[in-house]
Amino acid sequence: MGVRDHGSQETRTGWRRRGTVSLWVGAPHGAGACPNPYPAATPSQCTLTHVTRHGINTGEAVPIRQRPHLLPLSLRAEVEGNIKEMAAAGVIRPSESPWAFRAVLVRKKDGSLRFCVDYRRLNAFAKRDSYPLPHIDNTLDSLGGSTWFSLLDLRSGYWQVPLTEAARPKTAFTMWRALW
Repeated sequence: MGVRDHGSQETRTGWRRRGTVSLWVGAPHGAGACPNPYPAATPSQCTLTHVTRHGINTGEAVPIRQRPHLLPLSLRAEVEGNIKEMAAAGVIRPSESPWAFRAVLVRKKDGSLRFCVDYRRLNAFAKRDSYPLPHIDNTLDSLGGSTWFSLLDLRSGYWQVPLTEAARPKTAFTMWRALW
């Protein structure tokens, strides 16, 4: 599974840059062996894919509306910063949805906080898609002999897949001041 070079530009030894994807030519075996000479993308630099849209099929489920999670005053500034960043990136917008889920903060290993929405109750009503996943051994075998590999930064990558219009209201979350 190699990637052909159609007008790529060599930027550093072994690396070629084509659009927003960095390619490592002649990469040693092992996913962790490829260094990344490019800085991580910020959420405002992420672009939407036009390949697919994500839908949430809940059938005839009655909308779920949860009250906001209690949040210490000391953390509100950080949460407001996260919300402003997501709104500026076009990831969220104010909502009047009948659905509302709690936003929560989860502590990372490094001590910083991650902004999350607790969609467990929505997941309980969502109908699951059924499709086979490829076996990892077959996937790795198909890479044999390849010399071009892509390096992707998946930080907030789920922001890049747009929702269907019917799914948007179902992903609303609530904070102490607003519904997003």
